Amino acid sequence: MYRSRILLSALLLSAIAIGGCKKEEKDLSEITLTNNLNEKVTMDVYASFEDYAGNKSPVMRKTLEAGGNTVLPGGTLNDGTTYYMDWYTDDYFYNNWFNDKYPVGKARIAFKPQPGSNTYYFSHDNSGRARSVFLRTGTSSRWTAINAYTNSATNGYVPIWQSITPDERYRDITVNKDFTVNYTYKNSAGATTTDDLGFMVHNTKDAYIELMNDYGESAGSLIGGELPAADGGVYKTETSDTLLALFPDSEYYYLMVRSQ
Repeated sequence: MYRSRILLSALLLSAIAIGGCKKEEKDLSEITLTNNLNEKVTMDVYASFEDYAGNKSPVMRKTLEAGGNTVLPGGTLNDGTTYYMDWYTDDYFYNNWFNDKYPVGKARIAFKPQPGSNTYYFSHDNSGRARSVFLRTGTSSRWTAINAYTNSATNGYVPIWQSITPDERYRDITVNKDFTVNYTYKNSAGATTTDDLGFMVHNTKDAYIELMNDYGESAGSLIGGELPAADGGVYKTETSDTLLALFPDSEYYYLMVRSQ
């Protein structure tokens, strides 16, 4: 009887120990968010790219304090499901608005939670003024040409607005959060035409996006932070309402101003 009691006690202690170990096991479906910045980050998560592009119906919004970690319990998001992350600081200088098709650093918009691989970092690797300039109104911005220039190593930027035709002057672009540009111009027959182009956001201090054609080749650029100077050079500017544009159908550089 005494030996039976000892055996029963041992079994009970073993069961309690095993139960305690199970409680201490890490939930592999937990999601860890690590903010390596010295400022607050807002993170929105969307269930589709269309919702991401339109800032519509986020399934989650989290505020991450500077230098802090946040752990989301397992089951917060569905394992194996693709979501779309949008994170940014209050001034939008640090953000992940970088196209997954043309990845920059560790920035990723699309992500798929997987057990055991659910840690996401917000860091200095992803920065620049592109988002604050091109998406100041939320999901798009519109720009209209007011001047044009030739550019050469010999003469620098030379204004030619008065010497080109009204059709050549007509340039209008809309930059969208979904990494497309709607480029409107007059074709060789004088008809208004709109082309949809993709683009790559560059990880630079200034607002700089590179237009891309269907083959993934460079087809022009939109650059903020610098303007043509009277001596043919450029000067730096902090304005977010002007940019220089080079389009695929023209060798001219166009000075664009924000129209929306």
